[in-house]
Amino acid sequence: MKQLYIICLFLLSINTLSAQTPFVCDGAFYLSLGTGGTNTTFYEVTVDNVTGNVLFNSLAAANSGASINGIGYRITDNFIYGVTSNSGGLYRIDATGQSFFIQNLNTPTGYSMIAGDVTPDGNTLILLGSTGNPTVDQAIFEVDLTSPTYNVTTINLTSQSTGGLLTSRTADIAIDPITGTIYGFTDGQLVTYDRNT
Repeated sequence: MKQLYIICLFLLSINTLSAQTPFVCDGAFYLSLGTGGTNTTFYEVTVDNVTGNVLFNSLAAANSGASINGIGYRITDNFIYGVTSNSGGLYRIDATGQSFFIQNLNTPTGYSMIAGDVTPDGNTLILLGSTGNPTVDQAIFEVDLTSPTYNVTTINLTSQSTGGLLTSRTADIAIDPITGTIYGFTDGQLVTYDRNT
């Protein structure tokens, strides 16, 4: 009986050590910043009410241990999700700035994923896949965050204005929480993306 008690205490301590700290959904703004190497640092961005200065406060975990991009906040579990840009490793980031590797995504090879966001219902991580020379957006990758295998659906992009591929790469996207419209900003242009077409 004593051995069973010790094992239970050991298992409880492991669970406590590996537990992640969720974000509080309070309208805070977060930034991921890296140099393209192996580390991304996460910051909470605030504005000083007296001076008006913008402050970048790094989260407690100084470095993520991975170069993570295409991030989005998931309202259903209060974590941020993102990917390693070139290898498609899916990560969950907690409120301390620690990143936890989930698995490698089944995305086509040769794509870079720097722009991303989570849909308002929390079900899907939307990523833009870019490739080519010069690098241009060529696909939307929809990662099913409700699936235990994180299934990926690929939607090839075409430009409504040119009838072909886009001619630029979007730095980031945001999804309107009311309409679900995906907005991106690229080369001084505001772009929208249609997940169906």
